[in-house]
Amino acid sequence: MKLRPHHTLEIVDDHVPGIEAICTHPKEDPAQRLKGLLGGPVKLGVRTDQW
Repeated sequence: MKLRPHHTLEIVDDHVPGIEAICTHPKEDPAQRLKGLLGGPVKLGVRTDQW
């Protein structure tokens, strides 16, 4: 099976829940950044929760 980008996101999401908090830059608005980071996996169907 060839891994596609959404498969990688599923693996990361399974092993590092809360990755969104880790990826937020200190100078960014955390709420806005988390919303953007959650949007991709939700759009791809990897996650079902909404921010």
